[in-house]
Amino acid sequence: MLTIEERGRTRILADRRTRAIATSRRTKIRGIRRFVDALAAFSTSRVLANPYRSACCRQNLEAYLAALLNWPYSGHLLVGEAPGERGCARTGIPFTDERMLKSGSHPFLKSLRSAVLVAGTTSENTAGIVWNHLCDCQVLPAFWNAVPFHPRSATGANRMPTRVEVEAGHFFLKQLLSLLSPRWVIAVGRTAEHSLQKIAITDFQTVRHPSHGGKREYIAGLNLAGIRSNDAAGR
Repeated sequence: MLTIEERGRTRILADRRTRAIATSRRTKIRGIRRFVDALAAFSTSRVLANPYRSACCRQNLEAYLAALLNWPYSGHLLVGEAPGERGCARTGIPFTDERMLKSGSHPFLKSLRSAVLVAGTTSENTAGIVWNHLCDCQVLPAFWNAVPFHPRSATGANRMPTRVEVEAGHFFLKQLLSLLSPRWVIAVGRTAEHSLQKIAITDFQTVRHPSHGGKREYIAGLNLAGIRSNDAAGR
């Protein structure tokens, strides 16, 4: 049994740890807000749309990043190419569409529901593949894009980002890496792979992008990277 003095010291140490955690969280939240503000300041154009000029997308991204710190996420960071017109370009959250935010079954998505703003019910094939796999394995990685803005064609459809657009995303990719301090980084597709190489990140894995028939290879790559489905984990 602890003495009165020992119990007192234990309480003091516990209080200090609690205060340190609270201070660290406030610092991280301020960092998230600065990050989102910097994204919002990037100009938008006819061929490169900045979703974070929208207050809804800013709120959603800030809520998403803050929730990752609370959950906490698994330590994996998946870096994609760029926001899709039917997904992140509308929600502000990479690899996530409106339908997933409204009705996705992953516990993390359910926890976000009261904090995000969703205007419609648009769905995106990539978002569905990504979140359906996560629901099967219950692992929560973080998401970002090599280019955080939407490269669009004259009709508004998705297009490949240019070299200059990818280079413009380097600043934000480095900031995101600093904010989340992931233990494992996974490039989803070649654009993300090249972007990580350009900012001198060498310790990462690359998986196939799930779009355009890449679903099976994408999931196989994630299983190898440690984001394993329940079936794969049991084998």
